Amino acid sequence: MSAFTRSGSSPGRSPAEIAYWLLALLWFAAAMGPAFLLPLSGDETFHLFLSGLLKHGGRLFDQYWVDDKPGGMQLIYYIFTPFRDGLSNFYAIKLFTAAYQLLTSFAFYFLCKHCFAPNGRIAKALLLIFILVYANPMVEGQFSNADNLVVLWIILAAYFFLGRWHMLSALSVGICFCLKQNTALEILPSSLTIIAQGFAQGAETVGRRLVRAGLTVSKQFLVFLVPVGLIWLCTVHAGTSENFLALAFIKRIHSHLLHKDYGAAARYGIPIFKQSGILWLGLLGFILDWPRRRWAESEPRASAGGFDGYLLIWAACALISVWVGGYFFPHYFIELVPVLVICATVFLLKINGAAFHLLIATAIAASQRFGVVGNGVAALACCAAAAVEHRRQVDRNIWRPLMVLSCLLLTLNQNPLAAALSIVKARNPLMFYSQDDRDMLQAARYLKETGSDRVFVYDYTPQIYCLSGIVPRFRYGFKSQYINYAVLIKENLNYPNDDSLFSARREELAARMRGGDFQYVAVNYNTVRLDEGPQMRPIIAALDGFYVRAIFGNVWIYKRGAAPAAAGGRRFRVSRAISDEKADVINIIVERSSLVPESTMDLACGAMTWHYPENGIIYPMKAAQDANRLEIRANRRGFAGGNCVLDLNSVLETRSFKTVNVAGIPKKSG
Repeated sequence: MSAFTRSGSSPGRSPAEIAYWLLALLWFAAAMGPAFLLPLSGDETFHLFLSGLLKHGGRLFDQYWVDDKPGGMQLIYYIFTPFRDGLSNFYAIKLFTAAYQLLTSFAFYFLCKHCFAPNGRIAKALLLIFILVYANPMVEGQFSNADNLVVLWIILAAYFFLGRWHMLSALSVGICFCLKQNTALEILPSSLTIIAQGFAQGAETVGRRLVRAGLTVSKQFLVFLVPVGLIWLCTVHAGTSENFLALAFIKRIHSHLLHKDYGAAARYGIPIFKQSGILWLGLLGFILDWPRRRWAESEPRASAGGFDGYLLIWAACALISVWVGGYFFPHYFIELVPVLVICATVFLLKINGAAFHLLIATAIAASQRFGVVGNGVAALACCAAAAVEHRRQVDRNIWRPLMVLSCLLLTLNQNPLAAALSIVKARNPLMFYSQDDRDMLQAARYLKETGSDRVFVYDYTPQIYCLSGIVPRFRYGFKSQYINYAVLIKENLNYPNDDSLFSARREELAARMRGGDFQYVAVNYNTVRLDEGPQMRPIIAALDGFYVRAIFGNVWIYKRGAAPAAAGGRRFRVSRAISDEKADVINIIVERSSLVPESTMDLACGAMTWHYPENGIIYPMKAAQDANRLEIRANRRGFAGGNCVLDLNSVLETRSFKTVNVAGIPKKSG
């Protein structure tokens, strides 16, 4: 395409230019504000936790390693979290990510200047569109996650291709791979375009051009392996190269190729398509219109190997890269944003005015943000805009990107202006925290104030460790390392399935709890699964030496030792077992909370048996539990009493006791 040539112009320094860059920086700050205030989430916690282990004697991919990414993210977190305090490290990585995203935005601007020269003003309009979509919650997902950070290197790979610096392009993709494996597909646009150029017309024979292209692609592959090889050498030095190859390659590829969650694809993908519909319509138009544009060129073979062909291959590889992710989380789509914006712009700038404004109206209607009346108003506005474009002969290179930006501001669920205004009004740094995140933050602050580092956190995502700055003494920080999740979550292919290994780790943990290695145990009940109970018996039994010291919503803090006299103890015992003949019920209170807040249970008294949850048996039973006690209420149906047996299945061992009538309470039971 003749439009895609290198630009030699330099930016001006007029007052309008200065005003634009101030606007762009404010736009960026407003877009980044909510993400900067988000709590740690998912993989971010994995990276921060594992980087903390590296600072305290851990090794890349050693026996405590749980992540199957190739290690680049953990090394980034290792470098940019220099503090002992957990919250300081949290904000350090957030500041790094904000600076990283600012650099990514500037890289996109220079890529667009390169693409759309000599119409450099297009790049300024596209920068605002890129920031709006790139920083939007619909694809942002996790602020400091790998998907966010690879975008810079994907952009640089395209920029270096334009400059014919093919080795630098391959190096950029190699760095991408060190952050997330599926981005290795991003090397294909450059390599395949180079091969396509070998078929283009020229003075040399096709054979010679193909040989030269093959040599270039081979060198690209070797350069791509350089950053990957450096991490591999680190694991060789640490003696964990076998684990590195198994986790970062074999298991990751196996999982992402075989596991596809189409329900998640619809759940996450459809809202993204609706909100940014104008861009997806533009991308679809670009792909469908490419054969016509190619054969309309005077030299179609050259067009196949030009930037137009590169864009088509880039779009295809980016879509496949997201697809092979398997889970279709929203933040996967962030890898598509640069090529999505550029391809859509190429198409939307070339079609006629009526078709362009029809697509705008279609995107607004498909977003379902407005009713029939709103869609009608939008359609009339698009007709008026089309008339203005036709009559006034406006500069479409500025007019149309601004129309796309306006469409996105209408269809996206959140825009920077509203987000910034909500932050200013709220004046609350925790406004984006869920209640569970607030509970964990309070618990982490409490544990930090105790001054003890003898803490065990039973959790799947160890935010409490990270936020408190406490280094775990039991380095299996993720319960998937001592709970057999291959049994509980059968569709996840990455979890090991060695019962003897898991059992040995649980016994080790229980022994250390009984031996006094831990002064505090924290449990986030919001992440506890009921079916974990059968595997947790040793740890539950070891909790007999602890009592509930503090409660922060769903997070309970247990402390080693006997409870204060006022607390009445927290060991597992039946403290009340009362038969109330008048109310026709048996009321039982168990004085000890368990790791599983709700459990199935059986109660047998004489010839009668109750089941909870109720499963059709004629003797209904209800249960309620808090951090202090478990209360069971069973309909007696004939005043069954006397000797009873209570079995809290999968949680606590069976206990026998004797019920008494309502007039008396046993002095000692259980």
